[in-house]
Amino acid sequence: MTREILPPRRASDILKFSHGQRSYYATVGFYDATQAAPGEVFLSTGKTGTELQALMRDSAIAASLALQFGCPAEVLAKAFSRDEQGQPETAIGRLFQIITEGEG
Repeated sequence: MTREILPPRRASDILKFSHGQRSYYATVGFYDATQAAPGEVFLSTGKTGTELQALMRDSAIAASLALQFGCPAEVLAKAFSRDEQGQPETAIGRLFQIITEGEG
């Protein structure tokens, strides 16, 4: 399996969203200007130096590598933990719900 490297210049979206009682900031980088295929994500809580911040950063790195090795965003979105109502239990899960289904 080969990693698909992103181009040096690429389209991206910056998102602010809430999950639970926290606000999160994300940047989603795409392979091309059509923004059809995300290739990287960055996720932050805005609280630098905390364990939660490090967990968000590391989960985004793992998700980005999965995308670059060919895992579709939809597969990742369905793989993250869900609660009894089918909603994402984590911020990374919520981010991938937004990426694949929209803000709804």
